[in-house]
Amino acid sequence: MNNKQKLIENAEVLKKGLKLLGRNRKTVLSHHKTFELTDELEARIEEMLSDLKQETNEL
Repeated sequence: MNNKQKLIENAEVLKKGLKLLGRNRKTVLSHHKTFELTDELEARIEEMLSDLKQETNEL
């Protein structure tokens, strides 16, 4: 999988995760599930930032 596809996939996961945490959600997550989700989203953001920084350094 190339960087662009990976970034798109991560962005879609972030969008879905934020929707689950947002005001217009249909169900409320337990604290445990909320913490798991935010941990996953933080890891995805770190991965995206790392990929973007690597790509910037290659230019």
